[in-house]
Amino acid sequence: LAFRRRLRPAAALRALCEAERWTLADVWAATLARTPGDKPCVVCAESSRSFTFAAVERESNRIARWALTLGLAPAAQLAPRERVVVALMLDSSPEMVIFILGLAKAGATVALIDLDRRGARLVDALAAAGAAALIFGFRFEAAVTDSLAELARARVALHLFAPERGSECGEPAAGIVLAHAALAQAGVA
Repeated sequence: LAFRRRLRPAAALRALCEAERWTLADVWAATLARTPGDKPCVVCAESSRSFTFAAVERESNRIARWALTLGLAPAAQLAPRERVVVALMLDSSPEMVIFILGLAKAGATVALIDLDRRGARLVDALAAAGAAALIFGFRFEAAVTDSLAELARARVALHLFAPERGSECGEPAAGIVLAHAALAQAGVA
């Protein structure tokens, strides 16, 4: 009851001033500035794999450069409603965190897609998010391939995340993102 009395309608809330508008990339930069690079940042509980702050920075920068090169995130200075939406369909992992951060650094808006989506439900989720692209993992390749015709009509660019092994610190690298051959032939990559 006490909680309800403190609620105000959304229209009564003041807009954020410029100093209060922080993006994920801003928060990350501030955190990185005060944290030693060799300190663990992201750990996978299932496999005990971990990435240090320096490794997350390096790999997220690589994702940001890749996104900018493909035009997936054309300008960080655009207003949030004008930014490109990139959908992710990846298992919970350190790499997913790195993708979210890298895309945020590039200025994209990230939409996380329900991993159980298939066929028309997948296409509907991408349309609802306004996604221009979908980055998906190997485990979801069949779900995406089953929806190729609908995705081609929706003009969603498709990119398969292929993890790779081996970085200079002995940890798995964030991986590469590539257009799957079947997707390229279908004209949706």
